[in-house]
Amino acid sequence: MVVMHDLFSRFLSSITPTERELSLGRQHRDTVRARLRMPGVQEILNTGSYIKGTAIRPFEDIDLFVGFDPDEYETNEERVLTRLHYQLGQSFPSSQVRLQTHSVGVIFADGLRVDVVPGFAVKSRPDYYRVRDRDDGLWITTSIRRHKEFFQARLAADHRFRDMVRLVKYWKNCRRRKYGSFLMELLVARAFRGGIPQGRDVALHEFFEWASRGGLRKPVIFTDYYGLDQVSVDPKAVMFVLDPAERRNNVARTVTPEALEELVEAADRSRARSATAISTPSRSEAVRAWRDILPGFPLR
Repeated sequence: MVVMHDLFSRFLSSITPTERELSLGRQHRDTVRARLRMPGVQEILNTGSYIKGTAIRPFEDIDLFVGFDPDEYETNEERVLTRLHYQLGQSFPSSQVRLQTHSVGVIFADGLRVDVVPGFAVKSRPDYYRVRDRDDGLWITTSIRRHKEFFQARLAADHRFRDMVRLVKYWKNCRRRKYGSFLMELLVARAFRGGIPQGRDVALHEFFEWASRGGLRKPVIFTDYYGLDQVSVDPKAVMFVLDPAERRNNVARTVTPEALEELVEAADRSRARSATAISTPSRSEAVRAWRDILPGFPLR
C-alpha cells in the first residue's frame, strides 16, 4: 500500500531538477564563465538556488556571481552592468543577452538562462560585496559565501531542510504574486528554528501554522553572524526579514501590505487543509487536501 511518505517522495522527485537538467545548467554556466573577460574581476562564485541545492522545476536559470574591484569602475554601479551587458553580448553573438535589474542574463537556444550577477568588493569587509537587489534595484551589502554557509549549517543539522524549502517554494510559486526565493528560504529557516517534525506532511502543516498565526508579522532575525543587540527593527516595515549575513538589509522590504495579507491568507487556507490532511483517516481525502495545497501532488 502506498503511504503518504511515498507520495511526498514522488512529488518531491517531480519538482526537483533532474541530473540532466542540472548538468546542462552547469555546462552553460561554465561556458559563460570561460568567456567572461573583463578588467577588475577579483573572483567568480557559483551562487543561487542551484548551489544551495534548493532549485525546483521548471529549472530555467542558474546564477553566476562576479566580484569586481571597485577602483576599476570608480565605484560606478551602473557602469559595471552596462559594461557586462556589452561584453557578454560580444561573447555570445548568437544568444539573447538581456540587461536585467540586478544582472545580465545569457539565454541559450534550449531556453536555459545564466544570470551573471556583478558586485563590488567591500575593501573593509572581506567576503562582502555591494550587489544590486533584484526587486527594487537598490545596491545593498551582503556576503555570498555567508549565505552558502548559513544554508549548509541548516542542512547539516537536518537533511530534510532542503525538502521543506523545495515544498514551500513550490507552494509559493502557485501564488498570484511573486515572492523572492531567498525570502522564502529564510522563512523556512525561521519556521523550523526549533527543529523539523517527523513526516513531511506534519512539518509542512507546522510551517503553515507558523506563517498564518503571526510568524510572518514578526521580525525574522538570525544570529549566525551578528547579535540581537546589533539589530534595529524598522517599525514602519510591512515585513521584516533580515539578511543573515547583513543586519542592515531587510530582505522583505519590498513586500507591500496587500502582498503580506495575501500570503498570510494563503498560509491560513493551507493550514486548514493540511490539518484535514493529517487528521483524516481517509487516505483519499488526505490526498485531495494535499492536492489543493500543492497542485500536481500525486493522487496515488
